[in-house]
Amino acid sequence: MPKQYERKSNEEKMRESVDLILNAPIGSLQPNSWLEAHKVIEHIAEIEKISEAFRILDRLAKEPTAKTKLSHDAIYTVVQKWFTMCHHQKKMVFPPMKVWQNIEAYEKVGIIMESRTYHRIIEALAIGKFSKPSNKYGPVGPVLAEKILERMMEKSSHSNPVVRPSTYTFNAVLVAWQNAASRSSWAKKEAPQRSLALLNKLKMLYDARWGPELSPDKDVYRRVMNIFAHRGEGDQVEALLEEMYERYWDEGQPANLVPTNSHFSLVLFAWSKSDDPSAAERANQILERMLEMETSGEIPGLQVSAFCFNIVMICMSRARTKEAALEVQKLFERMLELAKTDKAKKPVGGTYTALIGNWSSFDAAKAEEVFWTWKEEHENGKCGMKLDSRLLGTLIAGCYKSKTIPDTAERCDRLLQYALGADLKTFEPSVVLFNMTINAYCRKKTMGGVERAEELLRQMEDYKDILSPTIFSYVPIIQTLAGLGHVERAEQLLLEWYSSEGRNKKSNHSPSMKMKKRLDTQTFNSLLRAWLSKTKINPEAAARAEELLLTMRRLGVRTNALSFQLALQCRQRANHDSIQTTRDWERVDDIVSFLYDEYKSGAPIKNDTLVKMVNDWSVLKI
Repeated sequence: MPKQYERKSNEEKMRESVDLILNAPIGSLQPNSWLEAHKVIEHIAEIEKISEAFRILDRLAKEPTAKTKLSHDAIYTVVQKWFTMCHHQKKMVFPPMKVWQNIEAYEKVGIIMESRTYHRIIEALAIGKFSKPSNKYGPVGPVLAEKILERMMEKSSHSNPVVRPSTYTFNAVLVAWQNAASRSSWAKKEAPQRSLALLNKLKMLYDARWGPELSPDKDVYRRVMNIFAHRGEGDQVEALLEEMYERYWDEGQPANLVPTNSHFSLVLFAWSKSDDPSAAERANQILERMLEMETSGEIPGLQVSAFCFNIVMICMSRARTKEAALEVQKLFERMLELAKTDKAKKPVGGTYTALIGNWSSFDAAKAEEVFWTWKEEHENGKCGMKLDSRLLGTLIAGCYKSKTIPDTAERCDRLLQYALGADLKTFEPSVVLFNMTINAYCRKKTMGGVERAEELLRQMEDYKDILSPTIFSYVPIIQTLAGLGHVERAEQLLLEWYSSEGRNKKSNHSPSMKMKKRLDTQTFNSLLRAWLSKTKINPEAAARAEELLLTMRRLGVRTNALSFQLALQCRQRANHDSIQTTRDWERVDDIVSFLYDEYKSGAPIKNDTLVKMVNDWSVLKI
């Protein structure tokens, strides 16, 4: 028989066996049927039909002989496969509360569970993504994990030899709280005190001589410290490290309690997140203590790395004072000195990033100097370099806002072009970075500056798949061109902006509708004002201003009294007699009609102002 037919036949036989088990009357299973049932469970679990595997277990648990015939190994096989699938697929393939309810049902009929089954369920809860403490089945995530731990302790207290919680169990529950706290607000609020309570319970069990397997170890402390550190509770994290350190010495320096780099780093991280005014000082004290311990060898394997210095630098720079900035610089220079004999303290990318952020608020030139030093170190193979839009934005914003350094536009441009041309895969062009550089050039109010700004606008088109110009990209160029007297070019650019209505769909920096309307009105008015300045030298200025005013109507741009007044002044300066052609008369009629329409739509034009404007425009026709 061909193999495919043989395989199909085996699958059909297995299907028949499943149906026989599920449909058999309660109490009808014979002794030899149990062996077949266990094989079926193993096969169904292997092919990842978890729901059906639990259905079979549920059916077998109803048998009068289930207490002695349904083995824990069969149950564990299904639970283990369920956990493996959850771990690989990063999602709950079967509700964890439902799994736990099944386990409770099996216990009620007398089937003895073992620690490994409880552990697999807790581990699955630790890796799951639970945004709420419960669902339709009941508690989930760390709440259910704690409940299972309580059940294990309850059974263990009755001298159950196969159910025994351990430090590993507590660690798994702490992981559940840690992961949940990173995803949901309710867990973030609950996790600190719940994790501390778990640590205290573990210490109590160990001190009550439940056994060495319940000894609080460095992983338990690290997880509790991690939860508090992300809340910026430096005092609590430091206290936990001190407690762990004391236990380390009191218990004879056991390997499972030796503080590591990560424990000290968590204290530094906690202070960097803290709002305590003394946070920088406390972090620096911890760093100094670490350096002393490293030199004395007090803690085996402790090595102060550049990462520790980076955290303290960030903590110091949060003060945002010139004095703090100088302290950060001193710490950086100390790193350079120590790095001559210890490569672990050699500045890394994060060090330069912290130093740049430190100087950007006080000395943009210094921040830029640090950046180019970092670039040189990178190109010489001495330091890794990663750039992102946020870091570059800090540099460019520093240059853009500086009132002391020369050539701010050129500095912004040089930074932007380096990032665009460098082989740094982490950098993604940003509309904001382009806009700041464009603004910097437009502030020069020279044709050379505005022309470079327009080149940058065109350069953005090279990245059309990931960004798109916004109104903030166009307005500075338009207004600068108008101010320099290049009204036709400014008007052309303004209409270009409106011709691509889908321009903002790819941008994350589009202005609100209210802001856009205000900018639109201001921009059109700046062009009308520019045409007004041209009326004595350009005979078409008045007609162009009127057409522009009517274009506002066509594009749905909100006008104000100034919009009509500027166009009117253009015509008045040009001379009433300039209204000669049919088109001139039509435009005046259209503008008067436009005035009434704006009044009806609730435009901010007062009644008396409206009447005067209508009269003034009407006089032009007499």
